[in-house]
Amino acid sequence: PDASVDLLLSADVVMYVFSLPRLLEQAKRALRRDGLFIFSTESLDDAEGIAGGVVERESRRFAHSRDYVMSAADGFDLGSVDNFAVRNDDGKAIRGDIFVLRRRDDSKA
Repeated sequence: PDASVDLLLSADVVMYVFSLPRLLEQAKRALRRDGLFIFSTESLDDAEGIAGGVVERESRRFAHSRDYVMSAADGFDLGSVDNFAVRNDDGKAIRGDIFVLRRRDDSKA
């Protein structure tokens, strides 16, 4: 049901989603006011370029820029975003971001 959840947690999932606006729209719908959506992404490396804010890597996972994520996060405030190694592939650390988004109270907008 709408506005029925206090916390949505998604670890190692968003990197399999190309376009984030629909995902974030549904997260906003499900969360109560001030509810949190915490999720990880793979970070874009400057050498990869950021045309459109999303790239598909050879791993067939998507990397999203912070600007792209926040542009899709209508109705959310950024609590925090931190960069760290989200996984190791063949001994190589894959950098990612952990986002903490708080659902905004739309009545104050």
